[in-house]
Amino acid sequence: MASAPVFDADGRVFVAITASGFSPGLTGREVTEIGERVKACATVVTKQTRGRLRG
Repeated sequence: MASAPVFDADGRVFVAITASGFSPGLTGREVTEIGERVKACATVVTKQTRGRLRG
């Protein structure tokens, strides 16, 4: 499972985006890449909803 927070206008976590159900044969690198994509999606949602990213 890979999750990343989406932040509100005050910089608080108000929801998380999660990917789950990975195939057992995925490599560590593939799981890391999925995590990076999930984080990128959460960043886009934060920005589109006028949230404030934490430093």
